[in-house]
Amino acid sequence: MQPLNNFFITELSAKLAVGSEILHRHSQAKQNNTNTLLGLQLQQKLHFMLGRGFGLSLNVGTYEFFSPTTRFMKTDFGFQFGIGLKV
Repeated sequence: MQPLNNFFITELSAKLAVGSEILHRHSQAKQNNTNTLLGLQLQQKLHFMLGRGFGLSLNVGTYEFFSPTTRFMKTDFGFQFGIGLKV
């Protein structure tokens, strides 16, 4: 997190996803597909802090998820909104 001033803080993060996925075709054929999952998740957030010490935190941001090895969802993009207490 990087403070811009007393009220605004930016947050940039990256995560690496590693795992496996099992895709079920349909219940009658009982065919399952197993696939290795490798992906990258990026997040950018802006936090607005109200109050000194104890206060309110509002945040807004975007996220992106890229996984070229999956068959289900190769990319995902979205917005995040949040509210919390600052101690």
